[in-house]
Amino acid sequence: TTSANCPPTVEKPIHGGFYSIISESTLPVKVSGTTLQVHRSVLQEIPFFAAMLDGDWCDAASPELDHLPCTASELSLLFQRLYTNERIGSAALPVATVASARRLAQAAAMLLMDERLPELPELLRSLVVSEDDAKSAVTAASSLPGALSNALASLATVELGEVQLQQ
Repeated sequence: TTSANCPPTVEKPIHGGFYSIISESTLPVKVSGTTLQVHRSVLQEIPFFAAMLDGDWCDAASPELDHLPCTASELSLLFQRLYTNERIGSAALPVATVASARRLAQAAAMLLMDERLPELPELLRSLVVSEDDAKSAVTAASSLPGALSNALASLATVELGEVQLQQ
């Protein structure tokens, strides 16, 4: 066929949505010696970063988060959650251990985004597979806010096999 037989191509401008995110520049976010490139609009969804980016913080152009209790890989799960809306702990965003889930929960709380992650309390409970997991989870409960603390504190009396844990 010739081009005369084809309908004219009309290019539609792409606006909003995912295109607007991927077409914007990223900001380097350094954690545990690793630099992650994250879009500004995604960072704006996290209250800690929103305050940083909207304020006069000296490290707003290149945040360094050496104080977070998680690895760069774990922090990337929090970012990926915002990009994809997949739940943390799902097949798309797997978390293997209660220690990793606890670090994620602590980081989410420090970044003021724990309320945006309703799956965290159940994830924390579901990953407890040993007496040591339960004891460390109960100990960590005091460092977490609200529902996260309650999820871990509720493990003070839980049956794991034939062992009854008491706080």
